[in-house]
Amino acid sequence: MAKPKLKSQLNQLLAGLGLHGSYSLLIDRAVRNDWDATEFIAALVKTTAFKASFPGLITGGRINDFLAGGRDSISASNLGSAITNYKRLKEAYQDVAEVQGLTGFKITPQRMKLLLEAEKSPDEFGQEAMLMNVMNKNPELKAWYDQVRKEAGLKPIDRAEFFKELKNRQSQFYDLHEAAQLGLSGLGYSPAEALKLAKGIGKPGAPADVTQLVAAVRENLHDIGPELDRQGIGLTKLTAWMANPAVDPEGITANIQTLIANRRQQGQAQQGAYGQEGPGGGLALVKPRETQSY
Repeated sequence: MAKPKLKSQLNQLLAGLGLHGSYSLLIDRAVRNDWDATEFIAALVKTTAFKASFPGLITGGRINDFLAGGRDSISASNLGSAITNYKRLKEAYQDVAEVQGLTGFKITPQRMKLLLEAEKSPDEFGQEAMLMNVMNKNPELKAWYDQVRKEAGLKPIDRAEFFKELKNRQSQFYDLHEAAQLGLSGLGYSPAEALKLAKGIGKPGAPADVTQLVAAVRENLHDIGPELDRQGIGLTKLTAWMANPAVDPEGITANIQTLIANRRQQGQAQQGAYGQEGPGGGLALVKPRETQSY
């Protein structure tokens, strides 16, 4: 192929990928060696300019799975799709950061790389950013969060530490937040107890409703607390059971259900109290329903 024509085609290829400047030396090299499009693309993704513009897009010589399905070979077509997805995803992350109030925060190339390595969707990133902001606006919750982080061998949380954790898809982020909520509840959990309990709440890698769990635990302690103590069922055992009654290594399900039933039969609970499925499927005592008035 004539060199001027090849040069024109390679410039058009770059334009089609949305790439401009910084690649003139690569084009000259391609023209001198009469590369085809496949050879050119293979060299393109290895350039410093490309890596600086799209860190994390290519991993292990392949397009990142999160962007284009992890195709083994890199072509002009699937690279173009990956670049488009990369840009859209970056915009989505930035929009989420602004919505969640991360003032002055920018999705830098390095942060983009961390988010891609963690395979964080914009929704997941938004959820974690929201929880971080909730902690920063609540000094007492933040203090508990730092205590459970210390228990886990981690530094106190700040923006820098938050983004370091994003690179780990199995991050303890949600467990730590749930442990902080347990600590803040005032029920008397130690940081170690709260952290251990949090690992059994909800699904790994997803937030759980600790508020509901704490309310149910508090209600049971109020109604059958002395009976639970006599059975050797303390705060942490009760919480672990209520968080996940299907897993009952202590064998306390029957005891708790019997205590609740006896309490109702004896009329020692509040008049009209009834059993209801608690968080995680366990039985919880709750206050009587009130008749709706209109």
